[in-house]
Amino acid sequence: MKALIGLVVGIIFGYPSNISADTKIFAVILMAALDSILGGFCAKFESRFSDAVLITGFLINSVFGLILIFIGNIFEIELYYITLLVLGLRIFKNLSALKERLLKNYCG
Repeated sequence: MKALIGLVVGIIFGYPSNISADTKIFAVILMAALDSILGGFCAKFESRFSDAVLITGFLINSVFGLILIFIGNIFEIELYYITLLVLGLRIFKNLSALKERLLKNYCG
């Protein structure tokens, strides 16, 4: 419920603002959020969900991705692709685990 309230508050205050972000930053934060959300769903199905793990996972993934963007900008290397690749792999791993859980629970 807290997450839903946070989402609604973020949309209400964030949508009308004219703050623009670099597409690299947006991509890394979006992938970190998707990874955290899908990881949270997997943990919920396995009865080991924790708010603290969800939030710290999102923050650590986001901060580390932003650090890679910063270092990449210094050396003019697109290091953020590494973050997108790793988070993308984790997202597909979590999707696969969710699919297996759902099939096991609802199809036999």
